[in-house]
Amino acid sequence: MKDISITFIRYFVSLVEHKKFNTAAYNLHISQPALSKSIMTLEQQLGTSLLKRYPRSFELTDAGRYFYESSVYFLKLYEDYLYDIDSRVRSPYSGTIRMSSSGVILEAFFPDIIYQMSQKYPDIRIYTKEEDTNSTIQSLLTHKADFGTALYPLPEKLKNSFSLHHLVDSSFHLVFPKTHPFAKKDCISFDDLHRVNIFTPGEFSGVHQTFFKLCAEHSVQPNITCSCSQAPFIMKLVSMGMGVAVMPEIFLKDLSPDLTHRPFLPELPWKLALIYPTDAYLPLATSAAIDFIKQYFSARA
Repeated sequence: MKDISITFIRYFVSLVEHKKFNTAAYNLHISQPALSKSIMTLEQQLGTSLLKRYPRSFELTDAGRYFYESSVYFLKLYEDYLYDIDSRVRSPYSGTIRMSSSGVILEAFFPDIIYQMSQKYPDIRIYTKEEDTNSTIQSLLTHKADFGTALYPLPEKLKNSFSLHHLVDSSFHLVFPKTHPFAKKDCISFDDLHRVNIFTPGEFSGVHQTFFKLCAEHSVQPNITCSCSQAPFIMKLVSMGMGVAVMPEIFLKDLSPDLTHRPFLPELPWKLALIYPTDAYLPLATSAAIDFIKQYFSARA
């Protein structure tokens, strides 16, 4: 197969999205015959038909559908590549960086961090991906993320692969309505959790997995009836009296007036770290973002 022209790929994507040759040609600022010839040339280069042509319309072949979906993804990557090259020539503190973190952590900390960082580094773009600690590690290992957040403890076999910077110390609390019998207690024991409906922030989140592991260590099988990455959704369920929620205390500063919370006894620690590959080349934009996040949390320690 010969090299495929990016121009032809753009033409094909535009044709599919506009659904008509004349509309696509108009938006591409070329003639309709020129567009038709470009698509035919593209098909010849690929060695397959992308379209089933009718007198006044067309539909995609299976190959055409696959090529369209792949082309949309490719063009997005290509545009990001061009943006990075152009911006980094103009400024070393520019470009796109990719961060992996759980939804709960993103919601709690990073709107303010991203806003403040945009004021200092306006040419840095941050793409966030919602993932638990295990998925974050995989994204870092496969270079799909530049850095992320992770919960301690990290598996021993991976410690030499990553640099960790401690960000936050907290502990798990149990959240419930003020009218709940737990409100009379100073703390919650594991025995209190038997036959209680429990909500956690996401089945695959670090919070959920860490809490489940701690329960197993104390020989408790929690009745987890709902897991969701959206903390406000969980809190609404708790307010409706459908159960209680397990959350790190640091996320409970703006708790609804009808809810309260208590710590566990023994204490269930929750520790958050910034994680990035050890000895990997980090572009200045990535290093700047990591340093900014470290300073942000250090100032609030």
